Amino acid sequence: MWQLSDSGRMDTLDTSAQLAELRQRIDHLLDRLASNTRLTTDGLGTLDVAKVPSGYALQLAPAARHRGNR
Repeated sequence: MWQLSDSGRMDTLDTSAQLAELRQRIDHLLDRLASNTRLTTDGLGTLDVAKVPSGYALQLAPAARHRGNR
């Protein structure tokens, strides 16, 4: 709660630019986490399912990536 003087006023604040930067930073950190650990993007829950050709390919993705990381 903010205390305003008698002549004070409260306007709407636009924080959307900062939120967009924060989302980009989170995406960057998740990418680094996936590349520096054995976690995959599907394991982190960040896999873009629109880029997967089929549901079967989606099911096989974690196993294929795990074999490639050995």
